[in-house]
Amino acid sequence: MDKIHARSVVTFDFVARTATGQELDSSITRGEPLHVLMGADNVIEGIEDALLGKSVGDSMTLDIPAAKAYGEYVDELVQNAPRDAFQIDSLAVGDKFNATTEDGEEVSVKVTHIDGDSITVDGNHELAGLELNFTINILALREATDVELEIGQAIEDEA
Repeated sequence: MDKIHARSVVTFDFVARTATGQELDSSITRGEPLHVLMGADNVIEGIEDALLGKSVGDSMTLDIPAAKAYGEYVDELVQNAPRDAFQIDSLAVGDKFNATTEDGEEVSVKVTHIDGDSITVDGNHELAGLELNFTINILALREATDVELEIGQAIEDEA
């Protein structure tokens, strides 16, 4: 296989930064490249789009708009609720937990403000609304196994 496509497993090193240059994450710092099954929504859209058609040895620098990263910031995902609406004994700013919406959907939220009995939670991803910059070096490429396709993610030692 020469080119990355929707059923391939790609191994790559990356450095993720904000548009202002603040480093957010790095596979190099962690000492472990990322292994991704393409076409299974395992990486943000901007990275997946950029990787398709590339080959081992390719390097790239990407500026990814918020819409193709972790989404735009949605004000409606910030909610105020009375303390007794939470089934948690103690809450502090920065706490993260899953909440159930009125529609029964489970969402991850973060406590952003506490004012007496009023609790503000934010359901936006921490990187929502941010343009991100990625430096990527493609290290390896192979066809996904049947098991990987079934479970929807790459297995490092499946090669």
